[in-house]
Amino acid sequence: MNELGGIIYVDESGNLTFDTRTHRWIQSASLTSQATIDETMVDLRLEENAEDLIGEVEIGYTKWEVGAPGSTVFELFPAPVSIGPSATKVIPIDYGALVRDHIIPVANTDYFIRSSPDGDGAGSDESGNVTMTFQDFGEGAQVTFVNTVARTVHLTSLAIRGTPVRVSSDRAQVTYTPVGAPVVASKLTYRYDWLSRETAAQSYAEYLGDRYVTQRERIPVTLLNRTAALQTQQTTRKIGDRVTITNDNADRSTKLNGDYYIDGIRQEFAFGAMSLRTVWDCSPVDAYFWRLGTGELGDAQTLSTTTALAP
Repeated sequence: MNELGGIIYVDESGNLTFDTRTHRWIQSASLTSQATIDETMVDLRLEENAEDLIGEVEIGYTKWEVGAPGSTVFELFPAPVSIGPSATKVIPIDYGALVRDHIIPVANTDYFIRSSPDGDGAGSDESGNVTMTFQDFGEGAQVTFVNTVARTVHLTSLAIRGTPVRVSSDRAQVTYTPVGAPVVASKLTYRYDWLSRETAAQSYAEYLGDRYVTQRERIPVTLLNRTAALQTQQTTRKIGDRVTITNDNADRSTKLNGDYYIDGIRQEFAFGAMSLRTVWDCSPVDAYFWRLGTGELGDAQTLSTTTALAP
């Protein structure tokens, strides 16, 4: 699954559940903290797994080669093509590549309709007796000629002009190595075929590298039912809930102080001591998400300028 932030799990009812990465942006229990866990309730100990740490990010994207504007991207072959009396001739065209800024064919410049099939200079000009309709489809086109006279005319040549755009044969990718990654850190590789901007690919690679170079995921929070209030939290919280965790009261504290999502829950019973031990696997909540208002682009009243791109 190529989606950071998505999660699949078995819920408390035994149902296999999949939440997309956008689920937490709209679920009420994920928008506001449901509980606050501090140093008096739990002894927090971080466990770091090298597989969770990213030492290099590689983002592949599509690189386009743009040709000269007004280039000839199609020529009719074989030619000439006869158009019978009062007949319609449809010519489908495959450019073999993307073409933008196409130029609608011009009579006696891009195409010639003559009374004789012997070439552009042979016979008389019949272009005024033929209507031409041009439809462009990006990677191809369709030209329709309608002969309005009761005699055969001949399309002796046809050319289409535009700006050709082709996918480069060069391998297009960016890499980013975040500072502070251990030697055994993992490599994160993604390919985005619809992304064509190197600056955007580089920016996303840096975001992913900086986000995952340090431990952020699967922070274990162990709870013991020391109080009735804590036991209530142990038994009522669900995967996807948002909780506040603080552990910053001493030099050797884990320095956690913020909101976290519950990604996993493990319940353990110690029957001898009649106690419940709960372990939450947690991941931090990003402070801001990128939002686009519903007004027109450029309207400062509807576009947020203080938020950041969400993962």
